[in-house]
Amino acid sequence: VAAIAGTTVGTVPPDDPIGCASDYGVWYTFVGDGNSNTITSTTTFDHELDIFSSASACSGTYTTIICKDSSVGTETHTFTSTAGTIYYIYVAHYSTSSSTTGTFDIEVTSVIPPMPPVNDDCGGASALTVNPDLACGTVTSGTVEGATPSSEDATTCFGTENDDVWFSFTATAVSHTIDLLNIAGSPTDLYHALWEGTCGSLTHQGLCSDANSSTATGLT
Repeated sequence: VAAIAGTTVGTVPPDDPIGCASDYGVWYTFVGDGNSNTITSTTTFDHELDIFSSASACSGTYTTIICKDSSVGTETHTFTSTAGTIYYIYVAHYSTSSSTTGTFDIEVTSVIPPMPPVNDDCGGASALTVNPDLACGTVTSGTVEGATPSSEDATTCFGTENDDVWFSFTATAVSHTIDLLNIAGSPTDLYHALWEGTCGSLTHQGLCSDANSSTATGLT
């Protein structure tokens, strides 16, 4: 949605406190589309940005998504909305003085998240080629962009497994070195673990590594 002009000049405080911006504000709504939505309000006075989800937000019954008061000039928040849900935005100043009102611009943007990688789940693991030496003549590209959490390995190792992907290889020796190379983008602090068996009934092989290079031993 393109930015529109707004103002809190001439407004009055609501009957009941609203979030963190309880005085001299105005309301907006938008319908969630299930994508990544960013709400941005830009002005020159110190204001707060409240976002709620509730059909009864105006009567004081609401669920707070965020209450932002970070700086003078711009408040912004990004979250994944629920398709079909009505969201309420309240732009105001916390002060009870009407001299803290002013004009602003507000907009809502929507970004469709990327599709998960083909190896997002264990069943779609990408097959790796085992190199005959440590020169890494054959590598396989990968990405965690758009990846989703996997339940099969939850809590076994450290790291935040909210964007994990899967690879597989057939051991050709009792020991193999695993290297994550040419890492770029965000995040760059990656974690990897080694499993064996079949998807749905995997057994942790014992390797958990925050370092990008590890050596697995005891393989068959």
